[in-house]
Amino acid sequence: MAMTKTGRPQGRPKGYSPGWMRTVTHRIGSWAWNSENLHKRIVKTDPDSCWAWLGSSNAYGNIYGAYKNDHQQMTQSNRLLYMELHGEPIDHLSIKMNCRNIHCSNPNHFYTDKNTKYREL
Repeated sequence: MAMTKTGRPQGRPKGYSPGWMRTVTHRIGSWAWNSENLHKRIVKTDPDSCWAWLGSSNAYGNIYGAYKNDHQQMTQSNRLLYMELHGEPIDHLSIKMNCRNIHCSNPNHFYTDKNTKYREL
């Protein structure tokens, strides 16, 4: 390993991963998040009714901290839930709800709107 002028090792040791990386349970495309923590914030009831979100929210809906390209990024929780369910990245698609409740977290209510571009928070 190369050394700096002060005699300390340069760079990170082999096999190093930042602390946040150890909590990541899902990684799809450029996104990474802890699915267990995400699901703890949802009150799941009947599969046909809206599921309440107990986490943070803003004017655009439910928000959750995740990592995009290994950098912290707030995003709409519904986007992560949709990716988790379908297993593919949706970077440029907008997620809408059939129930029109922006705070609903029931994946059965989600659909993608290919005509509306997603606006990052």
